[in-house]
Amino acid sequence: LGKCPDHPSLEADMYCAEDRMPICQHCRKLGSHSAGEAKKHRLIGLRDAYQHALQTSASTANGLLTERQRVETKQVAELDRRLIHVQEATQALEDGIYE
Repeated sequence: LGKCPDHPSLEADMYCAEDRMPICQHCRKLGSHSAGEAKKHRLIGLRDAYQHALQTSASTANGLLTERQRVETKQVAELDRRLIHVQEATQALEDGIYE
């Protein structure tokens, strides 16, 4: 699924949710996530992290689409209001010409 950023010759098999980076077995046993605060970080499988990222992206995209649709609906309503105003003004001018 990918290489470990700290050990490019090794395949990453876990994902550190706190650091938002993939890690390998070496990181967990002897490297950056083997001691200290990093050892307590929540690790999830790389495939699970990928699925979560896809779901999050889809949710964000749906939210953006919904917001865009709301803005477009508001803009169309404003254009309709302006069109009615122009049509009424045009009719008033025509009525004035033909009187």
